[in-house]
Amino acid sequence: MVNVKRNTKFKTGCLTITAQHEIWDGNIQDHADQGVSIVVSANVEGRNISLLRFNCFDFEKSYVYGPDNDELEPIIPAMLNDLGPMVQGQR
Repeated sequence: MVNVKRNTKFKTGCLTITAQHEIWDGNIQDHADQGVSIVVSANVEGRNISLLRFNCFDFEKSYVYGPDNDELEPIIPAMLNDLGPMVQGQR
């Protein structure tokens, strides 16, 4: 189960950026974790669609293209990517 502690939205033109603190339950995901999720979304054909999601958690540091698009086939690892040591603050 994902427990959302706080949710903040910013509107910029046609995009909405949502930042929220999440706590992941280890029984649902493959590991327990917590941190900030940043979701970039837009209105597409009358529906609010997530276009890009950044997981800035303690263990899961990644980004996902088109998390709401079931028809989008991921090209591993290019679309489900580790943020890398520079972005994670490691040098």
